Amino acid sequence: MRRFSAYPLLLPLLLAGLLSLAGPARAQQPTAAPAPASGAATAQAVTERPGFRIQVFADGSSRRARDEAVRVRGRLGGRQRVYVEFAAPFYKVRVGNFAERSAAEPELHRLRGMGYTDAWTVPAAIESSAPATPPRPAIAAPAPPPPPMVAAPGPALEPAASQAVT
Repeated sequence: MRRFSAYPLLLPLLLAGLLSLAGPARAQQPTAAPAPASGAATAQAVTERPGFRIQVFADGSSRRARDEAVRVRGRLGGRQRVYVEFAAPFYKVRVGNFAERSAAEPELHRLRGMGYTDAWTVPAAIESSAPATPPRPAIAAPAPPPPPMVAAPGPALEPAASQAVT
């Protein structure tokens, strides 16, 4: 007689529960993004490249980091994107996408003036927007037709009198 075991049935459920308790493995990003500067909606593909962000907060609690990110986003008024990134054991609140460290300096001074005195510029993978598809080359208009040929003044194109016309 064969004995029934529930372990093969419970193991996948147990593993799924443990994985969901482990928390996020990647950086978390707030879902709200600023509206495009122009009124027209354009399809953009977001790629990552090396750059800089400004770190304004770090804590071991994801809740405190998310709350601080909401405060920072509100104080910035949509000027810069705000991110919550996890790098064990800290959740870090970072601001902006700057290609060069020097481009982050004015925003760093502004944030320090807002009370984030410990803010500092950090190297990070930043978002770089590029058109989703390469722009299509413009179709050149056809060249205008050449001007009509005009006969130049000179001897007429009639057969000479010495030639016989048949």
